[in-house]
Amino acid sequence: MKTIEEYLKNAPTPEQVWANVMATLESIERMREEHDRYFQKLQEESERRREEYERRREEEEKRRREEEKRRMEEEKKRREEEEKRKREEEKRKQEEKKRRDEEKKRREEEEVMMKQREEKSRLEMEKLHRDTEREIQKLSNLFTTQWGKLVEALCTPAALKLFKEIGIGITQVYPGARKGKYYCGDMEVDIILCNTTVAVVVEVKTTCKPEDVDYFLSRMEHFKEAFGPFKNYIVYPAIAAIKFNGHSDKYALRKKMFVIHATGDGVFSLDKPKSPREY
Repeated sequence: MKTIEEYLKNAPTPEQVWANVMATLESIERMREEHDRYFQKLQEESERRREEYERRREEEEKRRREEEKRRMEEEKKRREEEEKRKREEEKRKQEEKKRRDEEKKRREEEEVMMKQREEKSRLEMEKLHRDTEREIQKLSNLFTTQWGKLVEALCTPAALKLFKEIGIGITQVYPGARKGKYYCGDMEVDIILCNTTVAVVVEVKTTCKPEDVDYFLSRMEHFKEAFGPFKNYIVYPAIAAIKFNGHSDKYALRKKMFVIHATGDGVFSLDKPKSPREY
């Protein structure tokens, strides 16, 4: 547990925090650009392979047509000489049948091989797509986690000043996710600001929606059960966010919650309800 003086002394400045934010965003952007270049390279290689396959198929078709033309010419010649080779007719028919069977078998084998190559290529592309989606999701989760920590780091020192201005003097800060237990399971909160009689529990969001407000309030019903040391405190709920969607900030005020806005460049503002909700 840190006193307010120790916390403020060691807290990073808004300039340092924003510098870290920009560095994180630049790193993520570089990773995304490298991923795009890699995916583009794979697409180009796939296109090259497809063009090579088409070229080979066209050459094979040309060879087949030439073979068919040659066969027809030989057949014509054979018929012209049929009277001369009557004694060899049966043998020639057998040979022709064998050659046709072999040609049919060869074509069937080529078709099977072509389908196998197409199926293999399709499976490879599907695997590549799944792998790419997983990498993008990992990057998204990493960004969301790091961004949330940065928002908490920015919000905490600002909240101390804002609540002091409205008469709630904070002497202790519990930053980061705090975990407690109650009869239904575990409960986590982002920031707890308190003195000897009053505690403010702050939920920190990058983007807040109305359903986030309802969910937070439903968990606050179990706060004193999960966090026994605060059972005799007056507890106020508060929500802080970089962006409020769907008028969720006004909705939170109607729910009698404190609302902390991030207005840019490390500056925060506080909206106080007329009659704050107490637990």
